[in-house]
Amino acid sequence: VAYARTVAGVHYPGDNIDGLNMGQDIIARELPIFLSEKYGSSINNVEDKVKKMRFDWKKFEPENPCRDE
Repeated sequence: VAYARTVAGVHYPGDNIDGLNMGQDIIARELPIFLSEKYGSSINNVEDKVKKMRFDWKKFEPENPCRDE
């Protein structure tokens, strides 16, 4: 959705990229605590998994959106 709004001309590309990275920061901070409290998950295991799955949206290439890193 974020990139589509850039294509439509209603957002600057940098705003979308920063928003996507900010969203990942919030998830990285809040998800381990939430899953620990709700399901008894290991905070360290969740932090490790989130860290492994993060993506730096500043490296996103719209011309090649399915590339492997």
